[in-house]
Amino acid sequence: MNEFFLTLILWSMTTLQLTHANQTPVLAYKAKFTGSNYAKTRYPLVFVHGFGLGFNRIGIDSMGLDYWYQIPQDLARNGATAFAAELSAMASNELRGEQLLMQVTKVLAISGAETESA
Repeated sequence: MNEFFLTLILWSMTTLQLTHANQTPVLAYKAKFTGSNYAKTRYPLVFVHGFGLGFNRIGIDSMGLDYWYQIPQDLARNGATAFAAELSAMASNELRGEQLLMQVTKVLAISGAETESA
């Protein structure tokens, strides 16, 4: 019986990770107003959490826990182009790396930024 539950748990975790791997949410921070342009950047900023259980915000806008402490929002209000990546919390480094690569590619497409060759 314990082997059944262990197998079920491992299967569900793998399924969730693979499902999340195909979805590449990237959160774009847009300012409703611009305070100044002191934070204007040439290239977009991409915030990537560490282990952090894979969230940018828990709860709703008016009440909740913001992983980035409103830093991307403040930068966006002051001219920066800011994004936050969301990666699977407990996935392997290889899977998280692939998710990040897809999201950075999406950011480059959205922002129109180009990479420079060395």
